Amino acid sequence: TMDSTAASAKANADVSTDASDCEARVNARRQRIDARNTSKDDATRKKHLQEGEAQRMGRGQQQVADSLNQLDRRKLASIRHVTSVRVEADDAENRRRVEEEERRHKRVEKLQQEAIESGAKNAAVEMRWADLFEFSMPQDLHDELELQNRACAEILASKDAVIREFLNQLKGKDEEYVTALKIQAEEVEKLVDRMSQQYREMQDEYELELEQMEDAFLKERDELIANNKLEIDSLFERRREMEMVYMEAKQTRDEQYLQEIEDLRVRDAEDYNELKIKLETNIQTLEQQLEEMRATYQLNTEKLEYNYRVLTERDMENTATLSQQKRKLARLKDALATLIAKYNQTDARDRHQNEELTEEYRRLTKQYRDLQRKYAHFETSDSSKFDEVWQMHEEEAIRKIEKLLSADCIIHEQQLGLTWRPPAQSIRNWSRSRRDSKRDENEANPNQDDFDDESIEAYTPPVKKISGAKLKYMLKILASEAGFLVNGSVQQALENLPGDEAELVKADMIMRALGVDNEEDMEKLMGRFFEDPRQEVSASGEINNAADQDSKETDPKASWGLVVGPEDVIRVIKQFVEKEYWVNIVKVFPAQKIRVMSTLEKGLTHYNTALLRRKELIDDITVMKAQNVELKNLLKQYLAAPINEDLIVPPTQMQLYQ
Repeated sequence: TMDSTAASAKANADVSTDASDCEARVNARRQRIDARNTSKDDATRKKHLQEGEAQRMGRGQQQVADSLNQLDRRKLASIRHVTSVRVEADDAENRRRVEEEERRHKRVEKLQQEAIESGAKNAAVEMRWADLFEFSMPQDLHDELELQNRACAEILASKDAVIREFLNQLKGKDEEYVTALKIQAEEVEKLVDRMSQQYREMQDEYELELEQMEDAFLKERDELIANNKLEIDSLFERRREMEMVYMEAKQTRDEQYLQEIEDLRVRDAEDYNELKIKLETNIQTLEQQLEEMRATYQLNTEKLEYNYRVLTERDMENTATLSQQKRKLARLKDALATLIAKYNQTDARDRHQNEELTEEYRRLTKQYRDLQRKYAHFETSDSSKFDEVWQMHEEEAIRKIEKLLSADCIIHEQQLGLTWRPPAQSIRNWSRSRRDSKRDENEANPNQDDFDDESIEAYTPPVKKISGAKLKYMLKILASEAGFLVNGSVQQALENLPGDEAELVKADMIMRALGVDNEEDMEKLMGRFFEDPRQEVSASGEINNAADQDSKETDPKASWGLVVGPEDVIRVIKQFVEKEYWVNIVKVFPAQKIRVMSTLEKGLTHYNTALLRRKELIDDITVMKAQNVELKNLLKQYLAAPINEDLIVPPTQMQLYQ
């Protein structure tokens, strides 16, 4: 191509040199046509080469695409084959959950059925208790009590049967869990085996596809070499033809050039003489200009030397500055390397410490949750045990009171020959309503004795004056510390009342809730707050005593004899209510019937033992609550510690995910 372009350029130059020669113009035209055809052939050949190259490249790329598609299909099949294990496990787990839900519904239905049956049996037993009072003969009463005992035993046996059935189901659950673990281990082994097999198959598939791609590229390479060899041979053949044409054209041009050179010699000799004269004149003019330029160059040389010296000095200064900066850069690089090493060391240490703290936090969180579960379990268990013990001893006390009433009836009717009058209300109904029924009876007939015994004279306690200031202070403490005794709707209504009126209504509601409805009960309650509730004090807090009139103490604990702090109010009112409840039960018989009540000594001794046991349980519950509060505070301190901000995974973020 380059040779043909050069030939066409030379031909164009020849044509422009001698345009008058017709033969030269014809030759030039032929040469231009040959050059144009040659360029067209070169373009066509290049186009064919590019198409062949694209075709050859397409064959290898097609094999690569086919191999990739085959590998993708193989991967998809492998993934499905491996995933089938998980799908089967999920399906089995779903079926297990459905079956477990059905079993749970059956258990709930069985519990409900058992509760209905137990409720019916309990109702039958409760109805039989009222009929026992109709039996007057001990043998009949004993037989009926045996029937009641057997009925209660049947109820307990049904509940024990349900418990045993649930225990057997729990044992079956443990065995099912062990079986599930074995199945899961087998599925994991199966999954690992399939993954290993798929890995080996994929490796073989990759090797096979790689060999196919190599074969395709080798075939493509052989075809490309053969095509290139044919193309090179054709190019060499055309080159030989072009060389022959070029040699003939060159010989013709040489002859023309010789003739032209001869003509040029004649013309150039004449032009030379004219040019020589002209150039000599120009030389003289240029010599004058040369002298002027030398002077100018001399001046410029001096200026350049001065500038050179200035630049040299600046270069020296820059070199010194550069060396200084290099030393500084070296020092900074050393410092940077030291800091990087220190940072890496610190980062590794902090990461290790962070991991340790994270593990410690997880361990403490797990312990705290275990402790919460244990606390909830023991709290529920202790509460149920406490209620059972309370109900058991209450039932025992009621039975003994009923036994005493029966003995009192026998003594009155058989020994004394008097008409015995039973209590106005059953002791069981009275124990359920506790103080409410007693309050209603006192309001209906305040002068009548609870048990209406003609042998007992009405007793009216002497009127005692209570200190108004102490009463007001006690009511204020109760309103602030025992506000939970007031109903929620009443508390919302109190918010719309003035402050003094709201406190008065709130204190009245608390007194009603505690069952304090007379001055005697009020004095007993105040006796738990003050040493002497009847000792009067002035409005300013001074005791009305001549020996203490000069003292202006305003602290109720110091001047009024207050023995209870705000933190002990709940405990005091609880003790007061419980004591009043049990005292009222004990007061079924007045002081005149102590001879009859002597038979209760053993029962009361057992009851005292139960109370002490209950007190120990309450103390244990209090200690456990205090430990729970301490653990909660300790956990809050750990969560609020500043070190949590430096952790990669803060505990608060883990709580949010959970």
